[in-house]
Amino acid sequence: MPDLSKEQRFRKIGDIAVGLLKVQRSFIDKDKFVIADKAGNVNGKALGYVFGMLDALLQYAAWTSAT
Repeated sequence: MPDLSKEQRFRKIGDIAVGLLKVQRSFIDKDKFVIADKAGNVNGKALGYVFGMLDALLQYAAWTSAT
């Protein structure tokens, strides 16, 4: 990804994350695949999972652009 601009790298990472989550969606019950339920209660595990995945992808992108 070193040949991409910073914005293009972030967009590419977002696309990768969405693709990974779509694949995993088929294995998770619909009512558990939410960041917050209808009452507004945040699903902390889901939110942490998404942030962790994005963090790992962003760290990888920063590492690969530095090399």
